Amino acid sequence: WSTPVGVGVTATYRAVWRGRASAAVTIRQRANVVLERRRSGSGFVVSVSGMRSLWRKQVVVQRRQSGGWRTVRRVALIDPVRSSGRVSVSKATLRLPVAKGTPLRALLPGSQAAPCYVESVSRTVRA
Repeated sequence: WSTPVGVGVTATYRAVWRGRASAAVTIRQRANVVLERRRSGSGFVVSVSGMRSLWRKQVVVQRRQSGGWRTVRRVALIDPVRSSGRVSVSKATLRLPVAKGTPLRALLPGSQAAPCYVESVSRTVRA
């Protein structure tokens, strides 16, 4: 049998049948990390959403260089955004001194995402 599980944070489950329990299974979740250009065209906005607030957590903005990712800037999520429902969204705005066309991403490290989430990364965008 199966059952749908809709959790927004990391959770551990086990099944119990006729007094016997199964082994525990942990379902690890990622926060939703988005890196996008500001509408004005100058700078970027990093936003992180999830079931738990990530306000004041550190996000790392990285650029692709020599086949790997290099840290360009660390930013704190300082602007809690009010949203409907149970989803919490925090964001930060920043300017980056990178050449046009440079691949960028935002990373929420595991140390900042714990204990509710695991390391999360945004899609790659071009400067």
